[in-house]
Amino acid sequence: MTKNAPADITIYVKDKGITLREKSLIAISGSKIIAYGNECEYVQADSATEQEVKVLSPFKQGKITDFSCAVAMLKYFVRKARGNKRIWRKPTIGIIVPEDISLVDQKAYEDAIYMLTAKSVYFFHEPLETIIRDLSVEYKKKIDIIIGIEVNPLEYIQETISDLLTFCEKNSISKETVIELLSETGRSL
Repeated sequence: MTKNAPADITIYVKDKGITLREKSLIAISGSKIIAYGNECEYVQADSATEQEVKVLSPFKQGKITDFSCAVAMLKYFVRKARGNKRIWRKPTIGIIVPEDISLVDQKAYEDAIYMLTAKSVYFFHEPLETIIRDLSVEYKKKIDIIIGIEVNPLEYIQETISDLLTFCEKNSISKETVIELLSETGRSL
């Protein structure tokens, strides 16, 4: 369906709880976004669609790969999670990102969240349930919305292996050489 395995997006809204769980997908027809999240699967399967529909995930292994699509998708999800209510105060948003994220990737997330008109952004690496349980901690009391971006570990491994094998093919490195290198590092396939 999509080249990148979609991350799972979970949004927690203060005083409401978890209000959204969706796949990080967008459906594009021509140059227009026509669907977000789980709805994309239905749009792509709909045979009545006249134009070709492209479904993609703006994240790869928990990192932003398509900035403008990621911002559009997150805006839509946050609006949906809040109940489309017009709120005049800018929210403080916490975001859960992978622990191994680089500073460049962290800056991309920060910029994306500020484009949602956030007042401030906090980064977390713990599971959403842990953060919700610990909301009594002083700085966490300020948070209005928490966005969790979670990658399925098995899909992450499949993607990583696929990327590795593609790299090896492009550089004329045999599968046997890769297996040999892995076994030398104490790991086996």
